[in-house]
Amino acid sequence: MDRDQSLSQREFSSFATRQNSVSSQRRWYDIFARCTKLQFLVYGMAHHRQDRETPWLPPEYESVRPLMDDFTRLHQLMNSNRKDRPFSICHSIGVKSSLNSSLTRALLPTRTVCNVLVGAYIKTFESVLRILHVPSFMAEYERFWEAIPSESAVNEEEEVLACKILLIVSLGACICVGSQGSTDVDELPSNFFGRASSWIAHAQHWVAQKMVTGLLADIDLAQISCLLALTKHTQHSYGLVCHPWYYDLSRLGIWLGLHREPRISFPEMPVGEAEIRRRLWATMLELSLLVCFDKGLPAALTPDSYNCEAPSSIADEDIELGLVAQCLTPSTVLGLLTRTHRIRIQILHLINAPCVSKAYDESHQLATKLNAACCANLDEVRAFSKPEPSEFQVTLLEMFTRPFVLALHAQFAEEPSNKSAYYSRRMRMEISSLLLLPFSTLPVSSTSAQHPISVDTGSTGGEKRTSTGEQAILAALRIHGHGHFALVQRQATASLCLDLVSELEENEFPTLESASRNRLRDALRGAVDIFTRRMKVTEGACSTHELVFFTSAKAYIGALQRKCTPGEAYKAITEAARRALASCCAEMERRSNDCTRWKMFEGLFGL
Repeated sequence: MDRDQSLSQREFSSFATRQNSVSSQRRWYDIFARCTKLQFLVYGMAHHRQDRETPWLPPEYESVRPLMDDFTRLHQLMNSNRKDRPFSICHSIGVKSSLNSSLTRALLPTRTVCNVLVGAYIKTFESVLRILHVPSFMAEYERFWEAIPSESAVNEEEEVLACKILLIVSLGACICVGSQGSTDVDELPSNFFGRASSWIAHAQHWVAQKMVTGLLADIDLAQISCLLALTKHTQHSYGLVCHPWYYDLSRLGIWLGLHREPRISFPEMPVGEAEIRRRLWATMLELSLLVCFDKGLPAALTPDSYNCEAPSSIADEDIELGLVAQCLTPSTVLGLLTRTHRIRIQILHLINAPCVSKAYDESHQLATKLNAACCANLDEVRAFSKPEPSEFQVTLLEMFTRPFVLALHAQFAEEPSNKSAYYSRRMRMEISSLLLLPFSTLPVSSTSAQHPISVDTGSTGGEKRTSTGEQAILAALRIHGHGHFALVQRQATASLCLDLVSELEENEFPTLESASRNRLRDALRGAVDIFTRRMKVTEGACSTHELVFFTSAKAYIGALQRKCTPGEAYKAITEAARRALASCCAEMERRSNDCTRWKMFEGLFGL
């Protein structure tokens, strides 16, 4: 290893020790230090400075240093600016302790726009995670708009409904930014994502007050808590206090008794109410497992902590009769997800509990079992016709389960001395490609990034969406999603980058694997495009580090496939890094100027 081209192993170990003395403080991109030609990015992002007498950057990389310094400065400035901005927005509107119809209507857009956003939520998220009884909610929703606005004291039912509407509309805004053909719906610009933060803040504040006074402890609490938890996967929460149940919805479900099977514990309970409780428990457990996975926590319960059965595939209109449908219903996907709950609880315990031995045999056994269940679930849902499953349903079924398989193999794929490392690496590439390939052909125009989906509120759930509509929904989720949706994209893309580099550097089977590598490179190209659009739509608030690392890694992979010389590879990497850094700096500079103007506005008007 040449001194002028990379860090020595001793220097890197010393740097890693200083930067990551506490494992929880490790940056996600530190894994790129495994790739010799990308180590300079890890050092640069950490704002590390080596002794000038012992340069660690080759000459080709020195031209990137000024941009990396600007990137670090702007990123730190944005972090300090955006922490207080949601509070400023909420303060300028005025967060109230009550949610009467007059206040709620003042917060919300027009009824036409709300209809589109509510319809978008019901056709997407509600078709996977069952939180509402849709006919009942829609009847209440219509009464909300038909009633005369009132600023007088309100009853709890009106406040509960207002809270649900605020959260549902904010969730719909994540995947529905407007229709190009309707003037009313064109009111949905990208700034609705900022307004959604204020809607969520009002809902959070109201729920917190009700919980302190003990006035909200029933099914409404479970539904609102699920909606709040789901917003963490669709909206940034800088400056917003996390809902107290966000990290442990399963405990809330146990407190409400939802973990008990109604048929056994409450034999006199009506069939419809029992089914709603099963749906809510399955949804709360699913969201709880996703949070534990994202935060690196063991599950808060064991596989034997509940006996509530999986929800049945019953249409909402037939819930009182308990008639199980033989076709796809909005509850079908949630029923499939519940089949893997117990094994995913075991996996979370294995990979995150500090005192558990990370033995390969047990990890391999669990990974094989879960992967088989994922394949069976996918085959089952794909077999439905009239109606066919939407790509949104299929995608979330995969995104909620496959990453657990990825996590089990990740801990062994990076151990060169481990005889099982090759298999784990191949499995990690397989899972990463499954998570990324459906998005390698998403629409790439700038128009799509700003207006990714048009929802026809008159269509029924049984109608098959057009190919363009399906792609637009998934593009919107990938571009505007946060939480688990953003984490899975980042993990899968980072794994694919590193594993492709390892495969190409070893190049053991060039003839056999050339076609599959090209396909994987297409998946990587699509992922980089998504991160580019995420960065631009948020004006540099999200995905800046991801864009720089993944763009540079893609350039290196391309150089390896073209069999470039080391000098040509260095040039390709630095040019890609320079373009990505310049693009990120331009967006962050623009957003920083906007924040400065916002603070001046606050000072002028005393907000």
